[in-house]
Amino acid sequence: MALRAALKFAFLAGLIFWSVAASAADPDPFKGEIEAYFKQLGALHWDGTDSFTVHRDGDAAVAVIENGRFSLRKVPTDPTPVATITLGHLEIRRKPASGASDVVTYVISYPPITTLTTTDGTEMTLSLSDAMATAQVAEPGNRYRSLTGSFTSGRLERKGAADWLKLGPLTVDTGISPADGGGWASRVNFDFKTLEFLLADAPLAGKIERIGYTGETGGPSLSELDALREQLADLREKTADDPTQKPSLWLAVVPKIFDVFQHSQGALTIEGTTVKRADGETLVSLAKATIAGSANGLGGDKASLRWTISHEGLAIAPSLIAEPQVPQRMVIDIGIEDIAGAPLRTILEAAGKTMPGASDADKQAALPQIIAAAMALQPVLRIYGITIEFKEVRIDATSEAKRGPPPPIGYTAGGDVTVHGFDALPAILTSENDRNVLPLLKFLGEPGTDTDGAKILKFHLASQTGKPIAINGNDISDWFHGAGQFGRMPAGPPRLLRLAEPFEEGDDVRAVQKAVKADASEPLTDGVYDTATALAVARFQKDSGLNISGVVDPATAAKLGLKPPEKPPASPKN
Repeated sequence: MALRAALKFAFLAGLIFWSVAASAADPDPFKGEIEAYFKQLGALHWDGTDSFTVHRDGDAAVAVIENGRFSLRKVPTDPTPVATITLGHLEIRRKPASGASDVVTYVISYPPITTLTTTDGTEMTLSLSDAMATAQVAEPGNRYRSLTGSFTSGRLERKGAADWLKLGPLTVDTGISPADGGGWASRVNFDFKTLEFLLADAPLAGKIERIGYTGETGGPSLSELDALREQLADLREKTADDPTQKPSLWLAVVPKIFDVFQHSQGALTIEGTTVKRADGETLVSLAKATIAGSANGLGGDKASLRWTISHEGLAIAPSLIAEPQVPQRMVIDIGIEDIAGAPLRTILEAAGKTMPGASDADKQAALPQIIAAAMALQPVLRIYGITIEFKEVRIDATSEAKRGPPPPIGYTAGGDVTVHGFDALPAILTSENDRNVLPLLKFLGEPGTDTDGAKILKFHLASQTGKPIAINGNDISDWFHGAGQFGRMPAGPPRLLRLAEPFEEGDDVRAVQKAVKADASEPLTDGVYDTATALAVARFQKDSGLNISGVVDPATAAKLGLKPPEKPPASPKN
């Protein structure tokens, strides 16, 4: 817990100091601006410093802070801090940017030593080498334009313990620049090499060779972006002392975000991950993992969102999971298309009128607006591709789901699944019931070969309102429904016999087995509705032109000539 808290603090501290902006070049106002900023940090409470001086160095104002102290609180008004943070030596230099009269440059030299002490006495120390950041800010309005930051190495340790975390080097480069037609574009490049750790209590050790992020965002109006950022800054100030106002005030801003941000995309990559026990055994190794996302057309009539998650080269120690069950490679590529912009903005605007504090009249008026706008949305959910590859099995899938009759909640969905190495699936599945169903699934599959000539099974899945699921044109909804146990049902048609856990048993099962036994290719367990019996029923259904499900539904029971019992069997005695 202390380690996570310290990591959170280190990240937050970086944001704080990289965002410092003061409007005056005169040393004394510069100090006042910094102190005013420190006092608006919400959960971080500015507790003062041993020394805080400001002096002039040519055309630059330089602030030097020695042992600046913050207390971390769950909420700003909490009198008891969760932890105390002490910054060793912090230097902030402010000077005019060369070649731009309305832009100032901030150069921040981070403390070589920062200490976090929790209320239980746990002390964490973060050491950084050559930690610097340079930010350019346009005035008036303190509008951020660019930021670069780096450190060569870092180390996080817990006093009195053997735990440690080694970091670096790290480089960050971000910026916002004007684009054609008054628009804007931003960039983010983050490259973090070598993260090593030791958790002595576990005991576990590990390493990540690289964490990288690249992103790009743009919009139609730089002036509207600046106005939005100023509005967000005002909101943070207004809600600093009264968190209950946050939901309603922030929700009111969300529709404007759709107009300002036209498109966005980014990708996070993690490479060379290993986790080992203290004795050297490798528990987990992962060559590469990626999380990527994009959004387009946010301010238009049709927007789209897309996410991709993937990994490759995953290995897990057999002591944790059997090798056949390890998904060595995986790609999940999904998205939502045709998101109608106008109805979505209407929903967001109306939702803002339903927050606490809104009048009853506004709430009553908002609900029909939300319902009407929701009915106008016609999004399409797509699985562009899912691939999960095990040692001997590979599964590929694509699908699409969209609105359909009846309104407003109707839907239609369809997808295709291809399985390579189907016969190796039992080694992957951990549930006995799931393994029992595999032969029936195989019977429903369409055999084929891939481009390399390897055998595959193909499944087309379909679903719509009122018809939950079908495989290759066969309704299998009854796989998920059953009737009461034999001997307790009332007089009427035979119960719905199907593969279940535990297996269903009784005289009605024997009647089914007697009717289909000639079609069985393997011995049937007397009176037990097991996999062999379900397969025999499926073959009978196929030969009879019935829906193939392996379930003795009413149509199958009639075709088999089964008759309802003359009277309900007696209830079993306790």
